[in-house]
Amino acid sequence: MCGFTGYFSFSSAFNNEVSERIAHLNEALEHRGPDYAGLFEDDQFCVGHRRLAIIDLDERSNQPFLSPDKRYVLVYNGEIYNFKALREDLESRFSFSTESDTEVLLAGLINEGSSFISKLNGCFAFAFYDSQKKELLLARDPFGIKPLYFTKDDHGIAFASEERALLDRNQEINLDEVKNVLSYTYPTGGSIAKNTQQLAPKSFFVSSNQSTNSYPNAATSDKDLFEALDGAVERRLVADVPVGCFLSGGLDSSIISALASKKHPNINTFSIGFKDRPHLDETSFAEEVANHIGSNHHTFKLSFDNLGDISKSYLDQVDTAFADSSALAVYFLSQECRKHVTVALSGDGADELFGGYRKHRAMLLANKMPSALAKAMNSLIRSSGSRETEAADKKRQVKKMLELASIPSDKQAGYLAQWNNDEEIDRLLKEGRRSELTAQEDFLQFDQQIVLPNDMLVKVDRMSMQHSLEVRVPFLDPNVVAIANAMPLEQKVSRKEGKIALKKTFGHLLPASILERSKKGFEVPLSSLLNGPLAAMMQRTSTSESLAAIGFDLTELKQIIAEHASGKQDHAHLLWAVLVLEAALQN
Repeated sequence: MCGFTGYFSFSSAFNNEVSERIAHLNEALEHRGPDYAGLFEDDQFCVGHRRLAIIDLDERSNQPFLSPDKRYVLVYNGEIYNFKALREDLESRFSFSTESDTEVLLAGLINEGSSFISKLNGCFAFAFYDSQKKELLLARDPFGIKPLYFTKDDHGIAFASEERALLDRNQEINLDEVKNVLSYTYPTGGSIAKNTQQLAPKSFFVSSNQSTNSYPNAATSDKDLFEALDGAVERRLVADVPVGCFLSGGLDSSIISALASKKHPNINTFSIGFKDRPHLDETSFAEEVANHIGSNHHTFKLSFDNLGDISKSYLDQVDTAFADSSALAVYFLSQECRKHVTVALSGDGADELFGGYRKHRAMLLANKMPSALAKAMNSLIRSSGSRETEAADKKRQVKKMLELASIPSDKQAGYLAQWNNDEEIDRLLKEGRRSELTAQEDFLQFDQQIVLPNDMLVKVDRMSMQHSLEVRVPFLDPNVVAIANAMPLEQKVSRKEGKIALKKTFGHLLPASILERSKKGFEVPLSSLLNGPLAAMMQRTSTSESLAAIGFDLTELKQIIAEHASGKQDHAHLLWAVLVLEAALQN
């Protein structure tokens, strides 16, 4: 795993200022690659790379990686898990000098061009440059596990692994995306800056005609689900550095840890809990799984005061306006995990493939309930919207499900993706329109195409790489995805139960209690944080010149802060989004 930043001029040579700027911006990505910093430049192209060495630790595998004749240049962030098989096919056409997957990617692109991308099984974002043709190819993996931001004009294209490392930060703000952050916790196009976006997952950009194209997935096998996921885990355990697993005690991470432990006995597993918030603590389940599979388990307990410090640290560093508060827990887990390993496997992606969220069952239930009855029942329930206690959270869930039953089915997935409603948001910001996210035929496809690349994978990448930790996601292996998406919906989720196929296929690996327990989210006590350690910071936003400059009504913001502080209404997720937006604008 690594990070890179660069600039390509479409037609003319650039001056030394650009290369000096790239070298400077490359330093801002040190957390993504502390092991080596490299730079390449010619008269139209300049790129910097930061390396986190995982496979082939030899310095010959450092980047930018050049072909033997110096014609081709590659910078790359990610891992190609089938690189050994690809290398065997390329050996008759290319003379390899390292054992790295980077060189395999370079050789494949030289020999087969962009068509080689469809053969890759991995997570990746890369820039490949032909210095003779003066042509640049940018590409990103099928799910967007690895980030690739860019900003383009008539003169050239700047690109980077994080927004902080783009050439031009003096851009107009896109108010539609600001509303998306307030509503969903993330911008649906990748950035709140008007001219900045992420390259879409499963796509590549070619500079010669400035076109973006999609590519097919890597070829899939006829293996069954157990074989596919078992193989995916085995491929992701390959590394020349210590490897472990995130283990929350939920089904997904437990399955990954159990499979990994069969191949790496006594593998390190990691979980976090909250010292003073038992409702949010799942570490006893994680420890039960660890005992069952025989892993070397590490439990880290997070105090409320620690969480306040982590929140402030996150806000100091944030450059992308990303306001999913569960990122704070992943930040702490990654920080502690990195003290023991450099690579961790996670269970991300299983919910979106196999119907693991409560909202999936809620949609099936809601579509069986008459709309008029749902509206009548909803009017009888008063909820603050709080998630801080088990009772309050149950009431919130029931109210949300009743609201769901009263809206059209094609709007339901988009509605459930919202953390804050339009009325609340319009109090703060009158301009701009929130994206209207509608469901696909299968609501799991909505989560795979919208929620995964914009929320879940962003969270894991940014928080882990902030601590130079590589996280690998076996559930998003092309073979596993193909099998999951070919299954009928009823084999995955019903009104009573989610992840049916996973329990049936992998249940024998785990304690019965793990199969029977209900799913819990990775929640943090956000409401209490905003009334405690972050209260002073929250008050300062009510006089923020940067928020006022983009159209926030600061009088309304003060009122919303007061409502939250008094306990009259829980505005925690809205106010956290405001804090993140303010920090992103400042940073």
